[in-house]
Amino acid sequence: MPVEIFDLDQLRSYTLGDRDLEDEVFGLFEAGALEYLAALEAALGAGGEAWWRAAHGFKGSAANLGARALAAELAAAEPLAAADTAARAAALHAIRHLFEHSRAVFRSRP
Repeated sequence: MPVEIFDLDQLRSYTLGDRDLEDEVFGLFEAGALEYLAALEAALGAGGEAWWRAAHGFKGSAANLGARALAAELAAAEPLAAADTAARAAALHAIRHLFEHSRAVFRSRP
């Protein structure tokens, strides 16, 4: 069964359905996500601890917000710290795609 892209109910459980607060929380997530993406990009060639830390931190942030598919992809990316650059590049491509997809789902929420 495919993983849900974005669990809006999870986000709403934190915000009690306050749309302005949802926007604020998502904005904070988005800003942090861009930093995590930059950190993953910087660690792409070397991998190691820097890759793992960025993937792990981003995973926690995505999971807490309800970006389930993104969190699952980041969980799969964590062990790639010891893999080759091509594997990390493919994972980063998928992570970026799911981040953008999560953004789109959030922005089109009812």
